[in-house]
This record gives sequence, structure tokens and C-alpha cells, in this order.
Amino acid sequence: MRNESLTLQITDATFPDLIETLLRPVEQTRFDFSTQSSAEIGIQISNLTPQEICGHAVVDEAMADCCRSGLLLLHGFLHESHEISQSIKSPTGSYWHGLMHRAEGDFWNSKYWYAQAGRNHPVIDKMHEHDSSWNGETFVDECERAAQSTIHSHDTINQLARYEWFYLFQHCWTAATGA
Repeated sequence: MRNESLTLQITDATFPDLIETLLRPVEQTRFDFSTQSSAEIGIQISNLTPQEICGHAVVDEAMADCCRSGLLLLHGFLHESHEISQSIKSPTGSYWHGLMHRAEGDFWNSKYWYAQAGRNHPVIDKMHEHDSSWNGETFVDECERAAQSTIHSHDTINQLARYEWFYLFQHCWTAATGA
């Protein structure tokens, strides 16, 4: 059973200051990433170098690109996030691709990309800490129902989406930096 009072706190993160600043919206993010930041933020994220994303030496540039895709998604720049995630040919690139399609409401396509990411992705284990039966494709169905409903609260879905986004970002950043 899902915990209705999930809270995401980023207190022990080791991200560079710039990334910490860009992560602040994660606390308010909806499952559809519908709040777009200013165009200047989108340009800033798009222009970040892998070293700026990582804060030091980069050991995996594709994972740094995954971080960029995630930051763009977090700030509501779906098209830009999509351009990056679809070019990363890995389970993690597929995972970001699935999140992006879920955000734009292309739920069938989102489930396809979740399947491409695989059922053994490390983020799934982290999500099981909050919901032992969590499954990305089933979560897409829940998001689709929520997107079509105007009468139900989406707090739990939004919280799970925040956890999922953060765990995926953290996974990518750790792989990009070798931390």
C-alpha cells in the first residue's frame, strides 16, 4: 500500500551548488512536469558542460547527458529533454525517454520506453522502498488515470513521480561522476 504522506527531502546530496539550485523545483514537481521554468533556465541547462553538471571530472559523458535531459524535464522543457534522451542508447536513456513521454501524455509510448529500460534498472529497487509492488508501466497507467481525472487528489502520484525523478537523476549523476 502506498504511503499517503511521502516527502522528498534532498538534504545529504553532494551535488555542485549550481545543480543544487536547479534541483529546487523537484519539491513542487507534478507527475506531468507541467510547470515550465523561464527560457533562460532552459538555455542555461542546455549549455551546461558535463564538467559543470558533475562539478569535477566526468567518467561517463552519456550519463552526464542523462542528467541534462533530467534537468530539462524537471524544468518543463519536454522537447529539449526528448532530443537528448532519445539519443542515449542505454537502459537509462530509455528510462528518461519514458518519463518524458509520460509527461507529455503519450502514455502508450511511455510504457514502451519503460519496457526498454528493463525491469532490473537500479531505480526500480529504490522505488520499491516506497511501494513494494511499484512497476513503471503500471505507474504510467496510474498517471494516465490521474491526468484524465479532475476530482481526485494526485498527491501520492506526484510524490512517487518526484521520488522516481530524483532517484534516476541521482543514479545518473553518480555514474557520470564515478562518486
